Amino acid sequence: MEIAAVVLAAGQAKRMTVPKQLLPCGNSTLLGHTLLAAQASACSRLMVVIGAHQDLIEREVRDRRIEVVRNPDWMHGIATSVRAAVRALASSENPLDAAVFLPADQPLLGSELIDLMIHTFRSTRRPIVATQIRGQLGVPALFGAKVFPELARLGARQTICRRINRVTTLPFPGGALDIDTPEDYLRWREQASRFSPRTPLSRLFGTGGGCG
Repeated sequence: MEIAAVVLAAGQAKRMTVPKQLLPCGNSTLLGHTLLAAQASACSRLMVVIGAHQDLIEREVRDRRIEVVRNPDWMHGIATSVRAAVRALASSENPLDAAVFLPADQPLLGSELIDLMIHTFRSTRRPIVATQIRGQLGVPALFGAKVFPELARLGARQTICRRINRVTTLPFPGGALDIDTPEDYLRWREQASRFSPRTPLSRLFGTGGGCG
């Protein structure tokens, strides 16, 4: 299967004093951490969507194997980045079977989760595999190529809700730790000794589901 990883890194992060994508995370940054997780996964193609702070963030993406897509409409929300990515994927000469959409602000996201989504997609043959965080379904999520046109029109969350009967859910409690404020970042640094991207899946995954 040909599966792309799409890292959504276009947000402005108004509540942060610096671009949160560039905050230190281990030996890299939050964005670098997500890119490394995607590179270590079974994905065959890697794309990052940028918007706000695009010149600063593009300098962080030094690997020529990573495709950079600029989203001029980033200020209108994450759905515009999803649409920009789908348009870029559709223009490729090599057809894809699916794409995994990843936020750039989840320090507990690792390649294990990405590979689990891919394995689930292969085994269930359902068009969408979505993670459940705080009772909500959304990204990280995998979308089969058959739903790309719908994804381009509606964005990730609405496509998931519209296709809810064809969605496979993977609970991801670790996704509740996302970095939106300086307090979030400090809290994560305090918790870093307890959790890491290498934490066993049994500690990161639970049970449940929903679409709200």
